[in-house]
Amino acid sequence: MYKIILVDDHRLFLDGLLHILKEVDEFSMQCFTEPLKALEAFKVQSIDLVITDINMKELNGLELIEKMRMHKPEIKILAISVRSDASLVKKLLDQKVEGYLPKNASKDEFIQTMKKILKGEKHYDMNYLASKNESLETEKKYLYTQNSNSLLTNREKEVLQLVVEGLTTYEIAEKLDLSEHTINSHRKNIAFKLDAKNLAELITKSVKMGLAKI
Repeated sequence: MYKIILVDDHRLFLDGLLHILKEVDEFSMQCFTEPLKALEAFKVQSIDLVITDINMKELNGLELIEKMRMHKPEIKILAISVRSDASLVKKLLDQKVEGYLPKNASKDEFIQTMKKILKGEKHYDMNYLASKNESLETEKKYLYTQNSNSLLTNREKEVLQLVVEGLTTYEIAEKLDLSEHTINSHRKNIAFKLDAKNLAELITKSVKMGLAKI
C-alpha cells in the first residue's frame, strides 16, 4: 500500500481527485487544503508520494516541495497546475520534481503517472506543454538531463525507430496498423521532444540519446 498526500487549497478539485484515486486499491490517501498542515503530517509519517498544486495562497507548491525535501530529500513529488510556462517547468526540474501534470489531465493519466513515479520513473506531460507554448527551449534542454528513456512513450519509440530505418509515414502507418494522421502526430511530438528541426537532426539526436539504432 502506497501512502500518498494530496495538497490543493481548492476543495472542489481535491474532492474530485480523491474520488478518482480512491478506486485504486494500492493507494492510501490523505488530503489537505492547507499546505502547512500537510507539511506537519508529512514530517511524522512515512509517505511515498506527494501530489501538490503549485498555486496556493498559504504556501506555494514550490516552497512546500523545498520544505519537504529538507526533511526527506528522496520523497517523490508530482506537481499539478493550470500553469504551463517555461519558468515553472524549469523550477520543477531544478528541484528534481519527478513529474508534472496539468490539472485537466484524465483519470488514466493521473493513475498511470503516479504508478510510474512510484516505480522510480519521471513523467512530464510535454505534449500538453507543447500545445500551450510556441517555444520551450528551456524545458527541452533541462529534460535532456533526465532519463532519456522516459522522454518518449513506447509508441513514440516504435515510430522513431521506423523513421530512423527510413520508412515513410505511409509505410509506418501500414506496419503499425495506424492512420497516417496518427503517425504524423507522433512524428511531430517526437521532433518537439528531441528539439529536432529536420529529419537528419532527428536521427542524429535519437541515436546519440540511445532512443533508436541505425
